[in-house]
Amino acid sequence: MSRAHSPWLVAWKRLSRNRTAAFGVGMLAVILLACFLAPFYIDYQRDVVGVNIAQRLQFPAEGMLLGADELGRDIFARILWGGRVSLTIGIGSVLIAGLVGTLLGTVAAYYGGRADSLLMRALDVLLAVPAMLLMITFVAIMEPTQTNLMLAVSVSFIPGMARLVRAQVLGTKDLEYVTAVRAQGAGDLRVLLKHVLPNAISPVIASFVMNIPGGIMIISGLGFIGLGVQPPSPEWGSMLASGRAFIRDAWHVTAFPGAAIVLTIIAITLVGDGLRDAMDSRMTKQ
Repeated sequence: MSRAHSPWLVAWKRLSRNRTAAFGVGMLAVILLACFLAPFYIDYQRDVVGVNIAQRLQFPAEGMLLGADELGRDIFARILWGGRVSLTIGIGSVLIAGLVGTLLGTVAAYYGGRADSLLMRALDVLLAVPAMLLMITFVAIMEPTQTNLMLAVSVSFIPGMARLVRAQVLGTKDLEYVTAVRAQGAGDLRVLLKHVLPNAISPVIASFVMNIPGGIMIISGLGFIGLGVQPPSPEWGSMLASGRAFIRDAWHVTAFPGAAIVLTIIAITLVGDGLRDAMDSRMTKQ
C-alpha cells in the first residue's frame, strides 16, 4: 500500500477535516500546556500551598484571577497544578490498562482454548465488582501516592480493553494474509507484531482516548471522598470537596475546579469521537 493511501494517513486527513475534533484538539492542547508548563510561571510554595488568611475566600474581582479558597490560596494556580495530577493519573491509568489489556486480549484470542477461558473468566470477576468499590478497596490498602492511584484506577479499565482487543484479534488472526504468513514459517511474535496487531489496533486507540475522561472522573471522585491525592497537594476532586462548605457564600471555590473538570472532559471526548470516526474500519472506502 502506497503512503498516499495509508490508512493512518487517511485517518489523519479525516480527523483534520473534522471541525469539532479540531476544536477539541486545540482546546485540549491549551489545557495540557497550561497545566504542564505551570512550574515555569507559578510559584508552588507561595501560590499553590501557601496559606494567606488575609485573602480568604476573595472573589475573582478582588485581586486573583479566579479568586482565593478558604485558606487564601490562589484558585487559578491550584487548578493548573491540580490538573497536572488529575491528567497524569487519568492518562497514565488508561495507558497502563491499554498495555495490560492489549497483552491479555491478544494472548486470549490468538492462542484460544484454556488460555482464553482462564483469562476471560478472571476478567469477568473484575467486571462483576463495581468500579468505584474496587478503587476504594485498592486505595484503602495502599498509600495514596500518584503511582498507586494510577495503578488502582487502571484496574477498572483492563477488562474492557482486553475484551476489545480480543474481539479485534479474533477477527484478524484467521484472515488469508495472516494464514499465508504463518504458512511461510513466521513465528507467533512476528505474526502478532507485524500483521495482526497493526490491523486490529485502530479501535483500541480510539477507545484509549475515550477512556481518559473516565479515569479523570474516577480520580476526581476518589479525591472528593478523601481517598485521592492528599492535602496540601491540589487535585480537582479534593478542591471540590474542600469548597462545598462555602458554596452558598463563595461559589467560585467549587465552580472553577468543577468547570476545569467539565471542560477537560469535553475536550477529550471531542478528540475521542473524532478519532473513532477517522479510524473507522470503513475509512478507506471514502
